[in-house]
Amino acid sequence: MLDLKPIELSDRETINKFFRSYNPETSEFTFTNLFIWRDHYNFRWATENDVLFITAETEDGKKFALPPLGKRSIKDALSMIELQGSIERADKKFVDGVFPSGKFKIEEMPNHFDYVYRTSDLVELAGSKYHAKRNHIAKAIKAHELKYEQMSDHYVGQCLELAGSWCQFRKCQEDASVKAECEAVVKALTNFRALKLQGGVLFADGKLVAFTLGELLNRDTAVIHMEKADLADQDIYAVINQRFCEGAWKNVRFINREQDLGLEGLRKAKMSYHPCHMAKKFEVSLC
Repeated sequence: MLDLKPIELSDRETINKFFRSYNPETSEFTFTNLFIWRDHYNFRWATENDVLFITAETEDGKKFALPPLGKRSIKDALSMIELQGSIERADKKFVDGVFPSGKFKIEEMPNHFDYVYRTSDLVELAGSKYHAKRNHIAKAIKAHELKYEQMSDHYVGQCLELAGSWCQFRKCQEDASVKAECEAVVKALTNFRALKLQGGVLFADGKLVAFTLGELLNRDTAVIHMEKADLADQDIYAVINQRFCEGAWKNVRFINREQDLGLEGLRKAKMSYHPCHMAKKFEVSLC
């Protein structure tokens, strides 16, 4: 029987050892995501025989497991399916490497596909397809005196204030999913140093109006976990995105901006940056 336990900050290096070895493409396989969403998904973890096991249970009682990492045997995967009912957010590499064709029910999870972009596209915004983004940035530059800075402890308090305003605007107390997102943002900000995140902040006329946090996902890809800005000025989003990619990730080939969760507005926003591909995810269960 697995000795499953809650995820703590002190578990970071142990769990990350498995992620580094796996070289993941999908955003679930970061300690940051597990940590900041640990309460919402009730994540539990254990290791046994050099295999990492992670289980989850949503607030409505749905149980699932993330793909076990390590030796990636079908025996370990099957034990997780039997324990939790299914494995979710499995990437194509895991599915192809573990499960025999026809023996399991394997279904795509399109609402959880990650959007992946060429870093050069997000930095340069070249060509006609990025004309609107360049216009947003030009408009913001014309309207404000802008200053971009690397995230530091000095800015956390102001970022928390902005996150609180965003939460109030989105009426987080009336929407459980928005409330969970706000709680995840707070966890990331207050622990950004311990989580070893990269971040950026943007000031307009001396006021902090946007922040963003991310980290390396694999050798070729950075993942952006969050990006919040003053909702009264949508042009600011285009600026913080371009400045962060240029300032932190210009030497990395790809940027993963995570999933859209089936939300039409979020899907439209992510598609507007023209992803080069989607990192697909799958649910695996018994036939």
